[in-house]
Amino acid sequence: MLFVTRWFYRNIAGLEVEPGGLTCAVCGLPMAEGKPQDKVFRKTFNDHDKLACPDEPNVCPACEWYFDNQQLRFSHWYVTPDEARVLAREDIVPLILELLKTPPVSDFYLLLSRTKKKHVALRGRLNAAGCLSLRINFEEYLVDVDHQVLGLFSNVITLRQYHGWDEIEADAYLPYAILRWPSFGDFERTREAVRPWLNTPQYELARYLYSPKLREDGLL
Repeated sequence: MLFVTRWFYRNIAGLEVEPGGLTCAVCGLPMAEGKPQDKVFRKTFNDHDKLACPDEPNVCPACEWYFDNQQLRFSHWYVTPDEARVLAREDIVPLILELLKTPPVSDFYLLLSRTKKKHVALRGRLNAAGCLSLRINFEEYLVDVDHQVLGLFSNVITLRQYHGWDEIEADAYLPYAILRWPSFGDFERTREAVRPWLNTPQYELARYLYSPKLREDGLL
């Protein structure tokens, strides 16, 4: 069930949904009253497969509010029952490190919007309190992140000191660029560490969050 729309509603609008005997098509949660789907969704809406209960006729006030506030999809979010925090891109890796080091005592969502064109909250998956790994909703991807993935982030930063994205993704490196490495062994070890991750959601996330400043600040 998609609690995240209710948490947005509570933390941003300051409102709660009155419980009742009806079920919301979007989040699957109980409600006293709602609005028909055709009054909430635009004709271009094509994410019915992401709804919790698509055959239910009505949408709760929280999910209706979410669809009326599409600017929410333009930001990255850290959302808990008590907080909806906008994240700048440079805030995301520090937050990931914090959450992996000290898993929070509350459930949470981490929603990342790359193109701003998706209904990100509909794809969100809950991180249970105390979880030792992260489930990051990265638009069409659901990305599991642990310390191995942080190692990928670090190795991508190392490769990018000497090589372009095209080289990395084709796994075809220019000889003159390889000669810039301190040693061929360093190059091979880093290349082999990244190679299994190519064409994975984890790699796409590493590329999106790439910043040399992460290394400069001692984070990776």
